[in-house]
Amino acid sequence: MNCRHCNAELTIPFIDLGVAPPSNAYLTAEDLRAPERWYPLRVMVCSECRLVQTEDYACAEDLFRPDYAYFSSTSTTWLEHAAKYCAMIRERLSLTQSSMVMKLRQMTGIC
Repeated sequence: MNCRHCNAELTIPFIDLGVAPPSNAYLTAEDLRAPERWYPLRVMVCSECRLVQTEDYACAEDLFRPDYAYFSSTSTTWLEHAAKYCAMIRERLSLTQSSMVMKLRQMTGIC
């Protein structure tokens, strides 16, 4: 797996949290008759940019099914945090309406 930020190969383990099933997954009666999928929760740190991130073991489509329960846009605490962070960054970097901000790279899943 490569770093989601700088694309360097991830080789440094940070912590291994064992395994867990996908969160916020609603299991149907049919799902309950089959073994539940569990995925490793290993966290790596990038040796180049130091971004700490989980290893990918599943496609986004497997984790975020149509009935997925959590949407960050409905979390008032997350929205408040994001607004405060944006305000702090605007001030720290002296950003204005005429500032140019660029997205460096599109993050992709493993599928």
